Amino acid sequence: GADAAPLCVCGDSLSRVSGRERASLWFEHVGFERGTPRFEQELRAAQLRDTSGVICDMCDVQVPWSSSVWTCQGGDATILHALSYDICDRCFRQHTFGGGTASADGASPAPDVDRQGHRSHAIL
Repeated sequence: GADAAPLCVCGDSLSRVSGRERASLWFEHVGFERGTPRFEQELRAAQLRDTSGVICDMCDVQVPWSSSVWTCQGGDATILHALSYDICDRCFRQHTFGGGTASADGASPAPDVDRQGHRSHAIL
């Protein structure tokens, strides 16, 4: 049988998307229409800055454009996370398989980690 999708703290499914796709989802969320010149301009700017536009809700580390991120399919439609909910691959591995503690770029998590996961930051 197929593996069930992992669940978010809100009970909705998490899906793993590329940094590019996560940036695209953010731009759509703030009102840019996919495929328009402005959308593509914003996407290119995010790529040049090497950012997906999100910070991991578990370790507070910026998720690079070149990485993947686990994002809640429920978006901001729940009281359990008033904004989107995103988890970097490192935290996902650590909390599901007991993996390491350094981020993908080797940096340690920020000291003010919100282990409850109730914050989300857009950095674009």
